[in-house]
Amino acid sequence: MKIFLYACLVLFFVSCQFEETLTINEDGTGQANIMFNGNEMMQAMGEFAQMGDSISGEKKEKAVDSTIYFKDVLKEKADSISKLSKEEQKKLKRLKNVSINYVVDESNGKFKLDMKFPFKRVKELSDFYELFDLMDDYGPDTGASKQANKEEDPSPYDFTETSYTYKPAYFERSTTVINQEEYDKIVKKTQTALTMFEGSTYTYKINFPKKVKSVSHPKALLGQDLKSVVINLSMADLFSSPHAMDLKVEFQDE
Repeated sequence: MKIFLYACLVLFFVSCQFEETLTINEDGTGQANIMFNGNEMMQAMGEFAQMGDSISGEKKEKAVDSTIYFKDVLKEKADSISKLSKEEQKKLKRLKNVSINYVVDESNGKFKLDMKFPFKRVKELSDFYELFDLMDDYGPDTGASKQANKEEDPSPYDFTETSYTYKPAYFERSTTVINQEEYDKIVKKTQTALTMFEGSTYTYKINFPKKVKSVSHPKALLGQDLKSVVINLSMADLFSSPHAMDLKVEFQDE
């Protein structure tokens, strides 16, 4: 019982770092990266595991450092995908260039995920979060959990739509709530859970091919070269408002 209580206490206060980076080229192509750093969480779990292992005598799992390429996953599951509607198949094809590198090393307290999503047009980022749901359904080792995912409570983002615009003079990220009533219900339900992530942070960084003249976001910081914007948010910031990451960036005249 003491071990269980200790584990709950430790995991309650650990922090995790999320980082989303957009790199946009002059022609509007680019890459989105989402990185999750759960080292502190893994280290806390390791302390708990050591207490348990000393009792059970179990050994730690072997370290893993691997990369998943979704073009291979989609090829592997081609038969089941072919039975879907044309629209669903079209959505899944967007995943073909996505890759996820994951590192799990219990002995050294490491747990990292790094997802890369190359895009040809900035507006493709509008579907970025929708891709997460598709990856839950068709990613590796998720077959048994597909039904469970459908039964999970929705997130606030299920009731929002985010659009991205890149023009010669500006870049803009804008979010619209498509069902305010449902959005408010989910936010209210998640408020208690958010206390578990008080120490967790979300960093949003955008790299541009040209110098920035102004940024609308109050927490935005400009890089020394004036070609990057960084916004540091808490998880509470992220879930308290659907517009927490919205911004308009105007570029200097060339």
